[in-house]
Amino acid sequence: MWQRFTEHARKVVFLAQEEAGKLGENHVSTEHMLLAILREANCGAAQALRLMNVDLEALRVSLQSELTPSGGKLVGDMQLTPRAKRAVDLAYNEARGMRDQSICSEHLLLGIVGADGVAARVLQRFGVDAEKAREAVLKVKGAATLLDRQAAV
Repeated sequence: MWQRFTEHARKVVFLAQEEAGKLGENHVSTEHMLLAILREANCGAAQALRLMNVDLEALRVSLQSELTPSGGKLVGDMQLTPRAKRAVDLAYNEARGMRDQSICSEHLLLGIVGADGVAARVLQRFGVDAEKAREAVLKVKGAATLLDRQAAV
């Protein structure tokens, strides 16, 4: 399935692994994925958050305050938690529903919102729910499509 991810979406997953590692975790959760989106400020998901008037730095601080470093030792490849796997599955479903050939960071954001958990609750405190997120994602994707069409001319 990873081959269906865009470059930004792959980078989000890679950065999520880094975020997990910083906390001494051996697994990647939706919280790490959201922190990664916030680090990748030029990705579509971050653009969608800005469209919803979310202060990305305040969101990052709020999310980090919810996380406790485990101090564990890192071993091998980091696996996704069941909730993170659910977020990826939801992202795949969102991409299919939007008739997109690839899974983008925007789809990952929608998956995070839909998977519940700490990341989704923090997003809700910032006014982000599934409906608003989908609306913002569609606007970002529409703007990207328009830019692609203009570049092709």
